[in-house]
Amino acid sequence: MEENMLLFTQTPEIKQNPNERVPLVALVYFKTKVPVSINIDVSNSRKSWQVKFNENYDPVQGLPIVGMRADTEHRIEITVVNQNGETDGPFELAYRTPKLPNDTVNMPEVKLITSDVSAMEAGFTLLSIRRSSLMRAHWATPKQTEFEENWGLIAAFDEEGEVVWTYLSDARIAGIHQ
Repeated sequence: MEENMLLFTQTPEIKQNPNERVPLVALVYFKTKVPVSINIDVSNSRKSWQVKFNENYDPVQGLPIVGMRADTEHRIEITVVNQNGETDGPFELAYRTPKLPNDTVNMPEVKLITSDVSAMEAGFTLLSIRRSSLMRAHWATPKQTEFEENWGLIAAFDEEGEVVWTYLSDARIAGIHQ
């Protein structure tokens, strides 16, 4: 632990999400002397954003960092503030996200045709992606049926059409509802 840390009792660290089905999320872990509000600045070579957590979140359990692009180096700066307004940080970390599968069986190729950021809502666009064989379902072999039904993917895209979050399922996912 660094000597000049005022509120931290454990040096912040970042780890890959232990849930392999959601590979683009990383978790930040640390301990503080008292409950704190947490501001995490995330940046890569193309963009930057903030992730904020209030005192109700326990960084010992892990704070999820969402929105990172695959196979990209990210800089993470953590600053904490206690109820008296005392701050500690920024504490800087680096994290490189894993690559997405490069075969179209497990990660379909996505081509952005157009993106009008001014016409978009803030945040991410979620899509449910599923497999389909080239023939009608009633003609499908058992292997083709298994290929279609035992796989599903939810992907989140940023305003530039880049994948920033995925969830791989072993069951078909047909739509996303709020």
